[in-house]
Amino acid sequence: MNAIVAQFKTFLYNHFVPCITVKTTGQDRLALKSLGFPEIVLEFYDPTQPAHEFTINGIRLLSVRKLVYKNIEAYPGIAVQPHGMSVVAVGVSGGAYCIQIASQKIYLVSHTLPQNASWEDVQAHSRLRPMVSRIFSGC
Repeated sequence: MNAIVAQFKTFLYNHFVPCITVKTTGQDRLALKSLGFPEIVLEFYDPTQPAHEFTINGIRLLSVRKLVYKNIEAYPGIAVQPHGMSVVAVGVSGGAYCIQIASQKIYLVSHTLPQNASWEDVQAHSRLRPMVSRIFSGC
């Protein structure tokens, strides 16, 4: 496991939340891979994952099951998937933190993103979140 990911998980689980974790299964890993997540996100969910969502500074981290749901059955996940983005967390205000797979940058995308959104719509309804990007990029 990437040392930065390991440190981040330890910090989260020990300092911010009384987080109950569960083992990540092979099926969970396949589900994440099928959504195109980069290795750094897969490492975050291996070998354990949060059993329930928890919130840190307005960002809700999700279990694999909820993460898959947010990407294939909920907005804005459905709308950003065709544009090479996947939801990695959600905000307390209803927006979603989405990783652009190619660049591994994290954007906060509004929950008001229209159905069948164009790339221009995605850009107009999102903003780059560099501090969150650093968490998943290992910087």
